[in-house]
Amino acid sequence: MAKEFHDSVAQPVTVTGTGNAALATTTSYPARRTLQSVVSAGAVVQYRIAAVDANGIETGEWETGEGTYLGSDVFQRTTPDAGSSTVPVNFSAGTTKKFTLSINADVLRFIAAMTGGASLTYDSDGDVATATINGTVFTIGYTTVAGKKTWTSVAGGGSTITLNYDSNGRFASYS
Repeated sequence: MAKEFHDSVAQPVTVTGTGNAALATTTSYPARRTLQSVVSAGAVVQYRIAAVDANGIETGEWETGEGTYLGSDVFQRTTPDAGSSTVPVNFSAGTTKKFTLSINADVLRFIAAMTGGASLTYDSDGDVATATINGTVFTIGYTTVAGKKTWTSVAGGGSTITLNYDSNGRFASYS
């Protein structure tokens, strides 16, 4: 199945060790949707899973990668590509996890596929920091939008693209 791109997806998950993630059927995150509400079984997406405390603040364990929604509220961590430790991350039992879609990496991988390849670096939060495409380094800028860290700009090759969001944190336009 083709890779899918969606925004505003965040929900609690249960994942222990290096196995599949059990997705909650509802989301407790304001203005966000569940993965199951936007894709069908077999959908391939970029993801980010992070351990969080009772207030939803990340506590250290995280992983990004490409995965597949298998249906029946199960998400397979198909190809982990970065994490707080060796990937796949061996998540601790008994901690709450937050699942989000990682559109930033999806967009950059799409650009890379169209241009013949790219290499990505990640910041300490597991988000893409730079993308080197055909020898040009692009730096990704972030800010907090609607209470979450959000990709807001790409600068490189003498140009800057700014991404604009609505009051709910959903992508609206670019300039």
